[in-house]
Amino acid sequence: MKFYDVFVYGTLRKGGTNHHWLTSSSCIQTQLIINGFCLYDYRYCYPFMLESEQHNKVTGEIYRVDQTTLRQLDVLEDVENKLYKLVFLPKYQCYTYIKYDNNVEGLLKITGGDWLKYIKTRYGL
Repeated sequence: MKFYDVFVYGTLRKGGTNHHWLTSSSCIQTQLIINGFCLYDYRYCYPFMLESEQHNKVTGEIYRVDQTTLRQLDVLEDVENKLYKLVFLPKYQCYTYIKYDNNVEGLLKITGGDWLKYIKTRYGL
C-alpha cells in the first residue's frame, strides 16, 4: 500500500471542522511552520494557501495518508473543479493543497499564518 505525507493547515488540522477525514491517518508532525506561503480567508469557512514571499509562514501538521484517504481529500478540496490543486513541497518532502489559481481579489490575508488561531480570534469559533 502506498502512503503520502500531506501538510494540512486549515480545516483538516486537529481541532478543525474537517479533521475527521484524517482519523485513520497518522500525524507525523505537529506545529510545522513552512516558509514562503501565506493564507487567505475565504469567508471564514476555510483558508486558501498560496506561495508568497519567503518571510511569510503557515502553521500546520503533516499526516501520512493512504491512497483512499488521498482520493477523499481530493474530493473534499474539489480538485476536479479546480478549487485547490495538490502540489509536492520538495523542501518539506510532503504534499499539500494550494489555491488552484493566484486570484486573491476579495480575500483577506491572514497574518501570522495560523488558521486555527485566526478563526478563534476573529470569529470566536
